[in-house]
Amino acid sequence: MTKREFAQDFIKQNPGVPTSLLSREMRREYPDIFHSDEAARDAIRYVKGAHGKKGRMDRGLEPRIPDSSEHVWGPYDLEARDGDRIALLSDIHIPYHSKSALELAIKEAKRRKANIILLNGDTMDAHELSRFEKDPRERSFREEIPLVKQFLAYLRHTFPKARIIWKDGNHDERLYLYLRRHAPALLGLDSFEAQSVLGLDENGLGYVTGKRPITCGKLNILHGHEYPTSALGVVNPARGLFLRAGACAIEGHYHQTSEHAQPNLEGKSIACWSTGCLSELHPPYMPLNKWNHGFAMIEMGKAGNFKVSNHKIINGEIY
Repeated sequence: MTKREFAQDFIKQNPGVPTSLLSREMRREYPDIFHSDEAARDAIRYVKGAHGKKGRMDRGLEPRIPDSSEHVWGPYDLEARDGDRIALLSDIHIPYHSKSALELAIKEAKRRKANIILLNGDTMDAHELSRFEKDPRERSFREEIPLVKQFLAYLRHTFPKARIIWKDGNHDERLYLYLRRHAPALLGLDSFEAQSVLGLDENGLGYVTGKRPITCGKLNILHGHEYPTSALGVVNPARGLFLRAGACAIEGHYHQTSEHAQPNLEGKSIACWSTGCLSELHPPYMPLNKWNHGFAMIEMGKAGNFKVSNHKIINGEIY
């Protein structure tokens, strides 16, 4: 008899006995067949089917490609439909937001009956969690959280029936990166996830993280940090996005309103945009810059077609 046949008979004679006890008793009764408890346990587990085909592979009986730890990644589908009106608000940077610019953008979104509000990255600043040198005189992250929650509650009150979606930008990701560097044991706990910390769930917000672009019909929406930083995006962010994406897309991140459109060889027009910000324009770390206030409205048509209105805000006026 083979080891497995011995194990099969032994299991039949001792039904319901745990594997660990069976292996010890089988080794004691058949020391010439099973030279260790582990050998007996392995035979019992095989008969019980604990190994299965995968187990036989793991023990080298069948060659195979090793299991993969590949990350599953892909875009977030906004599932926008014909007639949807989307307000795209980027780079608010609470608590360093421009209250007047933010109020104008929200007022215009309400006037145009936006039914989707997309917070397209850097809604919060998270200054204290930055890996860069921090100014201890600025607000702490603990002080920042209730202000973010207050804004989200205001947004939900203003748009009670709208879909509101939060997409992580590089500043929003600071929470996750801080935990990864300083408190890895807390990663994955619900209480420390952005949905809980920032009140996304309690205000009914969708959540997009992991640098996932958002598909909106034939338009792709990014925060802007998804691609590696390049000097191409500084002069004209929209053209930099065009060269990287090769598809119709809109992004924030650069705090500049810009547009670039160009036909391809087949005559199809590809257009890209970058939006202005809704934060302060002259922060202490970079008071001289090319930033401007702005936001975008997107109107969806049939077959995934869309129309982008990329607005600037200048001296309290929307252009």
